[in-house]
Amino acid sequence: MSVDGVRAQEPGGTVRLAIRRMSKSFGETRALKDVDLDLLGGEIHALCGQNGSGKSTIIKILAAYHHPDQGARLVIDGEEVGLPLAPGQPEKLGIRIVHQDLGLALDLTVLDNLFVDGYPRNRVGFVEWSAARREAREVLRAFELDVDLDAHVESLNPAQRAVLAIARAMKDHAGHAATRVLILDEPTAHLPMADVKRMMSAVYAARGQGVAIVIVTHRLEEVLEYADRVTVLRDGALIETRVLRGLDHDSLIELLLGRALGNQYPVVNESRSRPLLELRGYSCGSAEDVDLVIHEGEIVGVTGLIGAGFEDLPYGIFGATESDGEVLLDANPLVVRRPSDAVNAGLALVPAERIGQAGVASLSLIENLTLPNLYGRRRGPFIDGRCERAFAREVLTRYDVRPAGSAGRPLSVLSGGNQQKLLMAKWLEMSPSVLLLHEPTQGVDVGSRRQLFDLIADHADRGSGVLLASADGADLAALCHRVLVFRNGSVVAELHGSDLTEDLIAEACLRDPGMTLNSSDNSAMC
Repeated sequence: MSVDGVRAQEPGGTVRLAIRRMSKSFGETRALKDVDLDLLGGEIHALCGQNGSGKSTIIKILAAYHHPDQGARLVIDGEEVGLPLAPGQPEKLGIRIVHQDLGLALDLTVLDNLFVDGYPRNRVGFVEWSAARREAREVLRAFELDVDLDAHVESLNPAQRAVLAIARAMKDHAGHAATRVLILDEPTAHLPMADVKRMMSAVYAARGQGVAIVIVTHRLEEVLEYADRVTVLRDGALIETRVLRGLDHDSLIELLLGRALGNQYPVVNESRSRPLLELRGYSCGSAEDVDLVIHEGEIVGVTGLIGAGFEDLPYGIFGATESDGEVLLDANPLVVRRPSDAVNAGLALVPAERIGQAGVASLSLIENLTLPNLYGRRRGPFIDGRCERAFAREVLTRYDVRPAGSAGRPLSVLSGGNQQKLLMAKWLEMSPSVLLLHEPTQGVDVGSRRQLFDLIADHADRGSGVLLASADGADLAALCHRVLVFRNGSVVAELHGSDLTEDLIAEACLRDPGMTLNSSDNSAMC
């Protein structure tokens, strides 16, 4: 377990933060059940569990967003802190949280983001710019982040943004304690594997300063590679806390699920020969002049480094962004000017951003499920509420969306994995001929992940075409019949057969133009 030669240490440091008998109830539902947790200075502590296991609830209590039930105790550096925490109190105590969206202002500069809590000022209230820039350079140097202080954050790549968010959390904040606990909530969810190591180098730099680091991730390979200890939660209860040494992938999955998972990926059947969707000279976003064919029953993956153009294809085809070029569906020209044209033609899109693009957080599960086909739930000019509710209950049961009986609750209350199952169900119930997916398993626990894989494979087996845009090489290699690799907006490689492996996908994404694949068969090159 190392990053750039730095070994993950054995536990045994000072307890920076201790949680005792922490419970949290939402009405009759207990989201946390008497959890005890010790975070040690100078360790990386992975907090793992399926969606809905209680991880987010613990983080929200430490962020002063939720109040725990009576009887919970919190001790920081040996001193007991009264609960619940008040807004702003976590920062004063030295608890810093970097959320999945990083919380950066993309339209502001690197310098502005570092001092979003306030610039240093002199006695008469003027900003001391030279001191601010000097401190900013020192902070970035400590995390080996070489970027222009005056560059807008939107110009940084995903790995640089992640490191900047960590550097900002670790920076001294006026009037607040130095960072004691750094909580990273799904920090790598939007990062391709190639960028994870760069971000984790910054995490190790923070660990070297004696900070207790909590990392929440569904990527189990990251837990095994980088963490010193792991705590597993299941259904709100603590199952086990242990060192990572001697724990393998299958054993960790068994701790998470309470059972062996078996094969993580379903068996993907052969596709048929009939072309279903065809792109000719197609351009959208960063993708330019793309030729692509998806056959009946075929799962085609598109990938590359973030910004390479592959992630723009699903949105362009669906009419969510402007595009140019020829599109054929069942050998007939298809003109999509807006998403409604795509839906009417039998296309469906499940975007990567669940809340805001894929679903409406404030609407109920019933309303989210029936949005694509309101006309099918009408009685005269009105929506048939009884029909709508019956349909929703049946679908939620069939797709195993939990908790049971939640059809009338807003989408925002579901865990990420259950949100994704519902949003997938919303479109699969329309029986689309082509399913367009962007990072369908992003931030999803291992159990829900397998269920989503089964849904995708089953839909293709029924004769539909699937376009899977993802930076996850393991998923692509296991699920897809073919994978197209993008660089600078163009397809530079097509992998299939024996070349369709996670390692060769990564190599194709990273290699310089003109290099050949490290494979006995180079015929996969475009």
